[in-house]
Amino acid sequence: YKEGAAKAAREAVAILESMEIRDIAFAVDEKSYGATLVVTATAINNFKEAVRLSAFEMPVTDDAGTQVELKRFASTTGFIEPGKSMPVRFTTSIRGEEEYDIASKLANGTYKAVGRVTSLMIGKRNLLIDATGGGLRPPR
Repeated sequence: YKEGAAKAAREAVAILESMEIRDIAFAVDEKSYGATLVVTATAINNFKEAVRLSAFEMPVTDDAGTQVELKRFASTTGFIEPGKSMPVRFTTSIRGEEEYDIASKLANGTYKAVGRVTSLMIGKRNLLIDATGGGLRPPR
């Protein structure tokens, strides 16, 4: 069972890595009730089946390449067919001065971030996949 679980986890990671998050852009939206970080990007499906993006994370790095924060986003997109892409938009509230500073530096290009898909749903099989193996069941 342990070997099967390890294989399922490896397969899940390979599926997650087949999804790309590109063209990430940031903006700070300031409203009377607080500021919001707006993230726009393009999700590209390089997997053999239609998928729905469920969650992704972005390590945020400074100009020296040091990670200063890890942003996580959970939101479900529509189905992305194999070989196709879809624009995605995520928002998160900015809490506190430190988060505002990081969001501002992302928006003005001082800080960089890359997107990594951490959870997705595979179309017709309705499997929720994450890095632990998700819905891929190991053989018994």
